[in-house]
Amino acid sequence: MTMTSLKFENLEISKISPSIIPSVFESIARSPAGLEVTFEFHAKMQLSYKEGEKLSLSISSQRLEPSGPSSLCGKATLYSIKQKEGKLIYLFSAGGLILRLSSPSQLEGLEVSTDYYFCIDMV
Repeated sequence: MTMTSLKFENLEISKISPSIIPSVFESIARSPAGLEVTFEFHAKMQLSYKEGEKLSLSISSQRLEPSGPSSLCGKATLYSIKQKEGKLIYLFSAGGLILRLSSPSQLEGLEVSTDYYFCIDMV
């Protein structure tokens, strides 16, 4: 298996809203380059995000270490890559919580049915 390591910086939270799942919240962050990251987190995780805050997202085939106590890290399976409205949509499941990347271009090294580690860190 090839080593995959991707890092997306300058993500700004544009929206935080309750999910249809009780006690789960959905956050949307966007980069100036056109990448959109949607991620879910459970209220019991005691994470606090605010609109306008800056984030970075790392995805790797090898385990990642959190940069601090406010990091959201885990292991997720990439279960779908679809094209929609001129963008590629990458859907990951992390223990039932969804991580969704919408990119104007292909993200190299990501393969369906493969597990990846991720960290969402405050900048």
